[in-house]
Amino acid sequence: MRTGLNRPVSLEPVVNPELRMPRDTLVKAVVKDVVQCGSDFPMGCATAADDAAFVVANAGALLCASATGGTCLGVVGVASTAFGVAGTAVTTSNAVAGEYGATWYDAAISGVTTLTGGMFGTGKGGLIGAGTGLGQRIYDWVRSY
Repeated sequence: MRTGLNRPVSLEPVVNPELRMPRDTLVKAVVKDVVQCGSDFPMGCATAADDAAFVVANAGALLCASATGGTCLGVVGVASTAFGVAGTAVTTSNAVAGEYGATWYDAAISGVTTLTGGMFGTGKGGLIGAGTGLGQRIYDWVRSY
């Protein structure tokens, strides 16, 4: 009786997928975003602006907390929000024009993360802003695949 579980043995070498570290993927994604922004400014800069908002919010939260005890979080919040607003504006414009694969859903996600970061970003020592920047960055990364 045949069960269908028997397959011919192959002597071909097994090919395993390349292992990638998350930081390598993130660095490549950020470099790709910056190159795209440089080659098609300003309409290709939506994700690069989100990257900048993410970096400013996270680095600012860490540096402000360690250097000034958090007194400079307001400045960091304004800078991060400015980058977020730029990213939201470009994403919305691209959604209207139907370019770069941008959708109204993308514009809504960008608007919500920017609004949340702008309103509450300096809370909890800047962790809320850092978290919303991270959320936007993850969304952009997942959306790119």
